[in-house]
Amino acid sequence: MKKHLFLSAVCSGDSCLRVPLPALLWCFVMWSFCSASYGAVITVPGDYSSIQAAIDASVDGDEIIVSPANYYENINFGGKNIVLRSTDPNDPDAVANTIIDGSRTGAVVTFAGTETLDCVLSGFTVRRGYRFYGGGICGNGTLATIRNNLIRSNISTGSGGGLYQCDGTIENNIILNNRAERSGGGLAECNGTIRNNLISSDNRAPGAGGGLYRCNGTIENNIISGNYVYGGLGGGGGLAECDGTIQNNMIFDNYAGGTSLPGGGLYRCSGIIRNNTIFGNSATQDGGGLCECNGTIVNCIIWGNSADGDGDQLDNCSLPLYSCIQDWTGGGAGNISAPPRFRAFPDRDLHLLPDSPCIDAGSYIADVVEDFEGDSRGIDGSPEPRGDGSDYDIGADEYDPADLYGVIQGMIDAAADGDEVIVPPGVYVDSINFGGKNIVLRSTDPTDPDVVANTIIDGNQAGPVVTFAGTESPACVLAGFTITNGYARSPYGTEGGGING
Repeated sequence: MKKHLFLSAVCSGDSCLRVPLPALLWCFVMWSFCSASYGAVITVPGDYSSIQAAIDASVDGDEIIVSPANYYENINFGGKNIVLRSTDPNDPDAVANTIIDGSRTGAVVTFAGTETLDCVLSGFTVRRGYRFYGGGICGNGTLATIRNNLIRSNISTGSGGGLYQCDGTIENNIILNNRAERSGGGLAECNGTIRNNLISSDNRAPGAGGGLYRCNGTIENNIISGNYVYGGLGGGGGLAECDGTIQNNMIFDNYAGGTSLPGGGLYRCSGIIRNNTIFGNSATQDGGGLCECNGTIVNCIIWGNSADGDGDQLDNCSLPLYSCIQDWTGGGAGNISAPPRFRAFPDRDLHLLPDSPCIDAGSYIADVVEDFEGDSRGIDGSPEPRGDGSDYDIGADEYDPADLYGVIQGMIDAAADGDEVIVPPGVYVDSINFGGKNIVLRSTDPTDPDVVANTIIDGNQAGPVVTFAGTESPACVLAGFTITNGYARSPYGTEGGGING
């Protein structure tokens, strides 16, 4: 893209002011400085028809903005510290429709490895890459920031189906359905900060680490689910051999299958494992939740995991502390074995209910100040916080009363005829509908006035607080709630601001 500069005169109307030569030189110097500092904006396909052509024409500090389209390319940053983005990386539609398709002819995106944190890749669908290391994105140790991308359906014939050796910040991406033919279906050897990503849905490898393999930086605030390993060696459906800090993650429904593979959730991750919820993972050998994890394990919920060998929840690991572990009898300071009380665990809503034994039962950790979705740790609205900084919750979720929106309806949706849904005290901002289900919906004690007064369904003036379909039988029961703040929109339309039968 050409840059033009006109400095011979400054004109207004019919008159022109001639600028002396020293002033012209000064203006030129200032223009050059500003141009180098702020960089040019290059558009694709406006200025260049291909993304690679735009990269080739760019210099450090430039920004390349790519319009929605399918770009069949294998691009290489070549060490340039530029911003390459879609028109709106925060818009899922823009991300879904701005596609870099590698056509199975190499990595979709390659970095030289010398890029700094100022280099950014943001807002693309990165798909159909094929390479020995890093089918989707091959980083070669780059420090580039990779955010707000959909990285899917890439293949590595070695390690790192989705990403390989990306050592900068990897955040707010969806990483799914990538495959490695050795290890690390989703990510391999990415040693920076991996946070706020969805690493899910069929990332897989025959060796180790269906989701992540040998990622030794900080892995935090991610949902890691639905990944698996399936061969005869290795293990770790979710994570394998990640020895950094693993915190505030939801790690669930990962699978170590094939011929006797251990570690459904985590395998040989021997760094710091803290404030994670590890639920519903399974292994065909030992350690449904964790196997051979020998670092610090603290403030974790380890529940509902299964193994065909030893240790449904964990096997051959260091002694957990301040954790909630199913069927636990192994001692350790602060460990509990009471059910964690998730909001709707069949639907994988793993937020804590207000009567969860995990609330205020964790160990204070100074540098874990937020939970997996950004709620403050230790400030959870519990009735009697200890006030010494130690009232942290176990697991990835810090209980917050503000998270109770939609809880009761979710429980109703998950119920079947004949079920009993018991709701602990709290303020539930919800407009619920039984939908014809013959269930019992009640507070913890409908005969206790204090329980009734403090188990509140608040309709938020959105319509009736409770609605029935009209087909429910006498077996359907509503008992023990305060029903408030409903609204009947008109006497001829919706009737019954509190309960519309």
